[in-house]
Amino acid sequence: MIGIFDRDNDKILQAVNAQTSEFYSFGNKVYGFCIPIPEMRFRNNQTKISIEYLYSDAEIKTVLPNGCRLFFGTEFTKQSMWHNTESLTLKLPKGKGKDKIIENNGGQAVYDSNDTNFLAKKDDFVEAIINGNVIISEESWHNFIPIFATIKNILVTND
Repeated sequence: MIGIFDRDNDKILQAVNAQTSEFYSFGNKVYGFCIPIPEMRFRNNQTKISIEYLYSDAEIKTVLPNGCRLFFGTEFTKQSMWHNTESLTLKLPKGKGKDKIIENNGGQAVYDSNDTNFLAKKDDFVEAIINGNVIISEESWHNFIPIFATIKNILVTND
């Protein structure tokens, strides 16, 4: 069994020894590793990432067929919950001003003046990729290669 984890939780980073090894063996053929940091994110000092950060910012912010999209916390001011450039308001303060992806997880929302929620669920984003509604660049697809390389290394080690 192989667990693949985001890099946005310090406890998980420690548990899988993410700073010093490619993957961690928990024993009994159970392994874990954190997603690698793409060069573009590393250059921008974005190291506490979720898997969506393997895509470009433009891809992440694509408006989906349902009219919603994912937002970055940095799109909202730290002092208020207003969007930096659009007439949108964040419902809850969690994530505002932070470099993390904000999603519609049941409580969070991004409203316009008509109380229309424009915040997508991460599942909607994945579905849009699968259905070809979000065009993914070659560079973004290449960001997934190290994940498969690590899985291959685990399988080779496990033989």
